[in-house]
Amino acid sequence: MVQRDERVAGGPVRPLVSVGYYPTNDTRATVDLARQLDGGIVDTLWIGDSPLIWRECWVSIALCLAATETLRYGPAVTNPVNRHWTITASTVQTLDEYSPGRVRLGIGVGDSALRVLNGRVARLAELRSAVHGMRTLLTRSVADTGPDGPEVSWDRPPRPVEILLSGSGPRTLELAGELGDGAIIVPGIVPSAVDQVLERVAVGRRAASRDPAASHSVLWVACAIGEEEQAWADVRPWVASILRHPLAFDTSPEVDAVRERIRAGYDFSHHMSHESQHGEELPVEVLRDFAIAGTEDQVLAGLNAAARLPVDELGLVVMGRDVHEQVARLNKLLNESWLVR
Repeated sequence: MVQRDERVAGGPVRPLVSVGYYPTNDTRATVDLARQLDGGIVDTLWIGDSPLIWRECWVSIALCLAATETLRYGPAVTNPVNRHWTITASTVQTLDEYSPGRVRLGIGVGDSALRVLNGRVARLAELRSAVHGMRTLLTRSVADTGPDGPEVSWDRPPRPVEILLSGSGPRTLELAGELGDGAIIVPGIVPSAVDQVLERVAVGRRAASRDPAASHSVLWVACAIGEEEQAWADVRPWVASILRHPLAFDTSPEVDAVRERIRAGYDFSHHMSHESQHGEELPVEVLRDFAIAGTEDQVLAGLNAAARLPVDELGLVVMGRDVHEQVARLNKLLNESWLVR
């Protein structure tokens, strides 16, 4: 498992940094973006998985792997419903065989990939079964499907791919601690909220007799660089989407009231879209608790503050309207200035 970077210039220990990307553009543009990040400070390009909204996640990952040398990739996140877990396991094994150590698996109960079809998200029991089946198949070549399950095996060498569970509510976070190599979390960047969410993950690990300190935490946070007012507007759809989920940290009555209105009017056909009206009433004061946005100096200050949170990795979800311009600016900022000033 990759840990936080070494101490930087006598300062704080720097977390890994990754980029979250929703592939709305032509697939060749996604490959170009990956080439731009390859070999720099960004460790992983996490690609959204929602087949009817974005380009196909796993095909995009395969093309990017073939076009780059060191950058790692993973879905953020897939689910066990619209792809059977054996298909996901086979996909991961095949890609990791092609480029060892460069594939990570982010999985959760599902969201827009299922909701856009008016379907339900996965039950926790389904997620548990899928993760356990994939892990045993990947590491032992024989899946543990329980006493009543089918025999599932293959003639392939073990590939212990990192599995991270995404969650926002208490029960999913505890399951991430129980089963995952780590957790992808969305509490925002307020230290008390981060602490509450990490404690739910730790509860799950302790219940499974696993060391909480060994869990890899990925803090998923929206990011946009530009003129301040526009940058905050650009992260608003992402924050609105997060707030409609079950949460494992304290929120104010004002935020709770906004959450209810977002849930009531959420349109999954415009999930994460700047053209949506999701969260239009969210004030900047609330957005600041969940995102990093503004001019380059303001974003740099936000990144340096987030680097001091007790997480292993910052997953920066690029939400500016020109994604490639945003990634270029963010990549330059990270490689030249992050934790240097």
